[in-house]
Amino acid sequence: MLWFRNLQIYALSPDHQITAESVNEALAKRPFVPCGSMDMDSCGWVAPARHEPESFALARQDAILISLKTQTKVIPSGA
Repeated sequence: MLWFRNLQIYALSPDHQITAESVNEALAKRPFVPCGSMDMDSCGWVAPARHEPESFALARQDAILISLKTQTKVIPSGA
């Protein structure tokens, strides 16, 4: 069973031109990178499925699943 912390669903028109490959290429340009020592927060895209860690978009049953990961520091290091 899969649980979501924050799930948002968008319905697109049937004639849209979006493919999982085009979404994957776009999201691969902004992968998640953990906060550095001087960063307060960070966000980026991660693989939505553990069995396909190289894919940022997972196509299943007429849907494309994507996952945005965020990280926020409560207290910056060195403070």
